Amino acid sequence: MDWTEFVKFVKAWALANEQRIAKMWPQKGGWEEWAKTEVFSEIGQQLPNVTMLREQHCWGDKRAADFVLNVAGKPDEMVVVEFKAQSFENYQNFLPGVKKDVQKLTAGLTPKYAKATLLVVGLYFTEYKNHIPNYFSTEVIGKGEIGICWAVDIQ
Repeated sequence: MDWTEFVKFVKAWALANEQRIAKMWPQKGGWEEWAKTEVFSEIGQQLPNVTMLREQHCWGDKRAADFVLNVAGKPDEMVVVEFKAQSFENYQNFLPGVKKDVQKLTAGLTPKYAKATLLVVGLYFTEYKNHIPNYFSTEVIGKGEIGICWAVDIQ
């Protein structure tokens, strides 16, 4: 699974789960962990040949990537992913969080992950969209309430 397939999968998952997301996003504490678990489970069920890990330590400290794709493949086939999901309680923190994830990915990956593709993906609510940096691609999903943004190989 390359980064384009991952983004496409997240879009399809968000579209199929618009109503569930609408019920999750206002919950105190957010819905990001739920979304990551759902995406991980769906990929595992639908694409069993994809080798993927969650919370993988890709730096020399305690920081972990949300997902690493293709862990059984060649180093240049791996994709290190940071994932954000905007919630109502902290909608103003979405943009700083996305920028922080970009900084995280570009600082000090261990040699094992140095050749990996770097990807930041975020799901946001169009009504509360902050200014997303121009190096991100954006797309509105489904009925227009949810949007997705992504940046790849930000160096």
